[in-house]
Amino acid sequence: IPLIAGSFACDLLTAAESRTPTARLLAWGAALMGIGYAISCLNLQTPLGAVNLGPQLPAGTVVTGVLVEPPFIPPSRPINLWTMSQRAGSVSYLVFATGFALAVLAGFVWACDQRKWQAAVLATFGTNALAGYLIHDLAAGALKPLVPRDAPGAFVLAALALFLWLCWLLVRTLERQRIHLRL
Repeated sequence: IPLIAGSFACDLLTAAESRTPTARLLAWGAALMGIGYAISCLNLQTPLGAVNLGPQLPAGTVVTGVLVEPPFIPPSRPINLWTMSQRAGSVSYLVFATGFALAVLAGFVWACDQRKWQAAVLATFGTNALAGYLIHDLAAGALKPLVPRDAPGAFVLAALALFLWLCWLLVRTLERQRIHLRL
């Protein structure tokens, strides 16, 4: 789903006659997010014992309504194939995340292509994205043992800042040495 949407987004951005890619990307993003959320609402129609991939609700729990929790909020029902979950890789998650990515892309197209805003940090990551992708896994693996699971919020933010700085430093070093990884 993300691959097909990415291909369409690329076609839209490279089309010569497309004067308003931001509005189209935003509209498609909103539509896909809505469809993904609607698919996740099918979870309410699934009996509690059917296709259960998670813990059961306590006995006597009655679920009412037609909408499930919005995205980014843990589900109150057992995890099944309709639950919006990255771990499960469900269709609702893929469709919603694709729409979210298109909406974020619309924001970047508006800010960078139409308003001509630039950020050196993003340019560094963008010129050597594959290296950044490979480096971020190594940096995360190196820093993960240093951050306890029950760390306070300030500690987590400091660890995140260190992680981002380390990734940027390594990618910037490669950029200065004119080493670019390409497919």
